[in-house]
Amino acid sequence: MRYQLLGRRPLRHIVAICCTLIITNWGAAAAARAETTPTDIARAENLWDVLVTSAGTNGNSAVLRFDGRSGQAIGTYGCAGGIVDPRDIVPKPPLGGVLYVNNGNDSVLKFRSRTGEFLGIFTSYPNLNPGGSVFGPDGNYYVGARSLRAILRFDGSSGAFLDNYIPPGLVAFPRGFVFAPNGKFYLGNGADPATGTGGGTILEFDGKTGALTNPNFVDDASLSPLDVIVGPDKNLYVSSEFPFGSANSVGSVHYYSTKTGKLLGVLDAGVDTQGHPRLSRPRGLGFGPDGNLYVSSTGTGTVVRFNGKTKAFIDVFAQYPNLNGQALTFVYKSFVNRCPLPQ
Repeated sequence: MRYQLLGRRPLRHIVAICCTLIITNWGAAAAARAETTPTDIARAENLWDVLVTSAGTNGNSAVLRFDGRSGQAIGTYGCAGGIVDPRDIVPKPPLGGVLYVNNGNDSVLKFRSRTGEFLGIFTSYPNLNPGGSVFGPDGNYYVGARSLRAILRFDGSSGAFLDNYIPPGLVAFPRGFVFAPNGKFYLGNGADPATGTGGGTILEFDGKTGALTNPNFVDDASLSPLDVIVGPDKNLYVSSEFPFGSANSVGSVHYYSTKTGKLLGVLDAGVDTQGHPRLSRPRGLGFGPDGNLYVSSTGTGTVVRFNGKTKAFIDVFAQYPNLNGQALTFVYKSFVNRCPLPQ
């Protein structure tokens, strides 16, 4: 669930000085934080940016930062942290002042969310090859180990390895996963990358024990699941590339009831003026502080946006050459520690 803003909250009436974001009275700022939510401020003043991880393979090997109002690329994030092949990027709850980036060298890196300041290596593990990740209700950190085909659990404070929450062999190609408010854990069963076949289901687990409760909670013949999140409406949103790996694959976002697993709808971005699909090989999903759904489209090097309520396509929000967007999240705007864009 990546629809909350991260980092310190600005003054309630900061609109008069939003171009500098200077806070001169910390007591007043604390009072404003108590009265106004980050989402309220962001909607009124657009004081937020979108971070997108662009993978090393055919990508930028960087976390790119886009202006939350215009979608313009304004720099990279965490350039001093040794990012080489970023995959997922998530905040640590409840305040989200620290961001965790799953890296291509079997490690997870920590950064100060607003500025991108590198805070060190949170954890590393042999053959981790980290993909998706979430912080669970127990405060621990769950990582999809792509090479091991398992979901590993790490201590949320120390980064120490705890156990295999979902052991190897249970799911052939685990993809995105999420803890839902109903106490369940949902895991996408993806297609075989070599053949593009198989998968098409979302498994349901007991969130506390990790016990499998329904191997076919979602069984959709037109689904090849990738990222999986829970929206503000408590439904499951799943990015899909079907058939997986095909030159003629269909990129879409399916959403399902967390009560029944029933398909509620499919989001479609349509085609551009040249007749090309606007959404191709989608990966990362996130609801922004404006309430809308943002989707990274790796096949077009863009981020597209859908209306969070009506599900209608809004626009191509952002684009950048070779943007191989794997995940995205939202942070408060910062004018410090902004690194140059990749060439």
